Amino acid sequence: MINQVTQGAEVSNKMSTTNNTPKQFNNTIPISLEVMEKLSPTRYMLRLGNTTMQTKSLTELVIGAKYWAQMGRGSDGLIALSQLTPQPKILAHLANAPMRLSGEELKELFKDAKTNPWDNLKNQLLERAVLAENKADFNFYMQMLLSMHNRVLTLPLNIEEREAMLQMRKKKAGQYHELEFYAVFPNLGAVGGKLTSDGKNVNLALRVTFPTSAALLEANKEFLKGIQNFSITIDKHIEPLYDFKESHSSLLDMKG
Repeated sequence: MINQVTQGAEVSNKMSTTNNTPKQFNNTIPISLEVMEKLSPTRYMLRLGNTTMQTKSLTELVIGAKYWAQMGRGSDGLIALSQLTPQPKILAHLANAPMRLSGEELKELFKDAKTNPWDNLKNQLLERAVLAENKADFNFYMQMLLSMHNRVLTLPLNIEEREAMLQMRKKKAGQYHELEFYAVFPNLGAVGGKLTSDGKNVNLALRVTFPTSAALLEANKEFLKGIQNFSITIDKHIEPLYDFKESHSSLLDMKG
């Protein structure tokens, strides 16, 4: 089932592209923005990539915070935001990640059924932590290891020069094998889901925050190979499977 997740990551990342400029923006998919300054009770200065712009929002925004939102132009000519969704804190921790897997590296990690990808990644992280050139890099590898200690595989990705992230957690529910995952792709927002298999069929249930993301994924489901049953729902409260901690003291208690 992991192969279906890695395949889905590549498909989703290819779909998540837009042009974020004030004169030319795509209002059919969510965009990522950072709040720079509050100009009035309902007006804000935002950063979209390398561009700054003014917009209005009836929702109170946090200065310095990052959001996903959909954009449209109001009757006053200003760009207006809708469906504002705060981005998870883990993305800030991963912003300067010294390690990101490409699409090929992601496939390579899981291609050999005879080896445990968790053990392979754990060994890589331990080696990189020992050789870390600074405290920030060392802390990053420790956070990745702590995530694994909590049974969640956290993978920062760089697929075709676009940054993303993927988390996975394996479970077994009765006769079903289940793989729960959480992912973030540029301009799709957060994607949660479960892959379940009874040995015959593989079922994929996705959750997304934005209806436009759901429509885009639904329109491209034909590219998801090996899935017998597919469903997608809107969920405004999709959370990471694991969030990085501010303190690493619990690493001292790690087993194995």
